[in-house]
Amino acid sequence: MKILLFYILIFINLSVSAQEYKVVGKITNTRIEPLAFATVQVKNTRNSVITKENGSYSLNLPNGIHELVVTMIGYEPLTLEIIINKSSVVQNIILEESDRNLAGVTVKSLVKAVQKNTSVRLSNTRKKFKMLPTHIVAMYISKQYRKIRL
Repeated sequence: MKILLFYILIFINLSVSAQEYKVVGKITNTRIEPLAFATVQVKNTRNSVITKENGSYSLNLPNGIHELVVTMIGYEPLTLEIIINKSSVVQNIILEESDRNLAGVTVKSLVKAVQKNTSVRLSNTRKKFKMLPTHIVAMYISKQYRKIRL
């Protein structure tokens, strides 16, 4: 009986000390339009969420002072301090649009190499099948082309 009482007291103590409270809110831009898929992260932790399509978010945090970092492409990142004191908190956030433009993106491909191989194969195929009807040659070429792996 004493052992059971001991375990119950330990369980109660752990559940009280590890109590978390909700931080909820909505992320919007300066025109009060909801920002979907913005990231809300607790600084120096792995605790983060992505806002829903209506801009809402919800985090579970223990008592104490926490820094929230809110980021979204095309908007200035925002860091704010939030205090959890044995109650849930509603924190709506407005992000300002960024004046910075994204750098250009360069896309490279191996398509040229594949096209060279294809044209060589096609010219060899034409030499082999000079006397055959066009539709038979086309069927053969399409089968050879499917074998080329990108």
